[in-house]
Amino acid sequence: MLLKTAEEGGYPFLVDPAISRDFVYIDDVLESLVLGATADNKIKKGCSINIATGKKTTIGEVVGIVKNMFNLKSDPVWGSMQNRSWDLKDWYGNPSYAKTILNWEAKTSLHEGLSKTITWMREYKKMGLGEV
Repeated sequence: MLLKTAEEGGYPFLVDPAISRDFVYIDDVLESLVLGATADNKIKKGCSINIATGKKTTIGEVVGIVKNMFNLKSDPVWGSMQNRSWDLKDWYGNPSYAKTILNWEAKTSLHEGLSKTITWMREYKKMGLGEV
């Protein structure tokens, strides 16, 4: 929603800018799934593997990057959307087990991932496939 509304010159409703997430680019996630599916029983049944960057990124940081990428002139309205019960200020994963068991780590930076997503959105729209 952030990229779509930025493309239109604005911002979506936003929670507190200190809320954080661990943003992983989709191609990196897909690579981890293939590695997991072909792991030849290295993975113990029932275990969890965090597919994460291990980097805490706040909503404020993401919006700042997007504001610059789209050269938006206005400032976002923080708190225009109420925080949800799962909105945490420290929400990021520990990818060490993914590195150990799958030899996987996220390769795509947040800025690069956003750029690739914007390009994909624009190409999708150009092909007449509708809105993303």
